Amino acid sequence: MTSEGPEGVAPAAGKVSDGSQGRDDDGFLRMLVRFCNETGAGIALTVHAGGTIVSGTLISDTEYYQLLAERVRSALPSDESAEDFAGGVDQWARLIAGEDAKEEPNGEKPADQKVKTTRGTSYLHLKDASLGPSLAELSPQERVLWRGRLSSIDGWMLGSFEPKM
Repeated sequence: MTSEGPEGVAPAAGKVSDGSQGRDDDGFLRMLVRFCNETGAGIALTVHAGGTIVSGTLISDTEYYQLLAERVRSALPSDESAEDFAGGVDQWARLIAGEDAKEEPNGEKPADQKVKTTRGTSYLHLKDASLGPSLAELSPQERVLWRGRLSSIDGWMLGSFEPKM
């Protein structure tokens, strides 16, 4: 018996639906994202999304938000509002990692405050990313943080490419 997609069509081989209507993505790529989210590992990865090649290191959602907070701090003027904003990004990273739930005196988290251990895998996060229309023309600009929706990835491969100088 085969499962059917939203329009009654069986999903393509290797595609896994996350339950949202019309949204299928690569099950193995989702597994790599989940692995990085849960372990903090980094994996060199190149993806093709909407006609653009993005090449960098796949990182956890937590590391992405930690790095984003650092970049916010360095990009904004040193004032209280900038620090408040960066602190909010830091808090977001801690919530994703499950580090912000209050603990009981015995070190355990109360049942009503336990953070789900299954983390979302709707997005993948790359650090030191280069973007370009083709592998031959990757941008020589500063390497960036990049976030993309898994369902928008047209293709991918392990390994990354350095920009041409």
